[in-house]
Amino acid sequence: MNTKNTITIITLLLLSSFFVKADDAVEWGTANPTEVYACDVREGSSVEKDTMKFVKDWKEWASENGAFSKYTAQLMRPITHNGTYPAWQWLGYWPDYAASGADAQIRLKKRRSTSKGRIKVFR
Repeated sequence: MNTKNTITIITLLLLSSFFVKADDAVEWGTANPTEVYACDVREGSSVEKDTMKFVKDWKEWASENGAFSKYTAQLMRPITHNGTYPAWQWLGYWPDYAASGADAQIRLKKRRSTSKGRIKVFR
């Protein structure tokens, strides 16, 4: 390619770049307050059975104290792994920070563990 063609192409590219406008209106998703807990279970414990006992106690406590009405919780277990992942993970989140803060205030005010037997089950 000769110099004249190179200069012409560069000039055309530079002139056409004036018509390009960056989109400054990028909208990011709203952030949700989230909490994640990960645990292994003690030898001889059942992940499903003992975890569901904890969930039942947690739901009772939340119901009695008016907490976690807008909270979503998911229990996750790895299907396969090389032994480096915990036995289960709890992912919990709220739709907004106001709901998260309200639940935090209830937790602080009541100052009670959500499960009496969790120490026996989880490490």
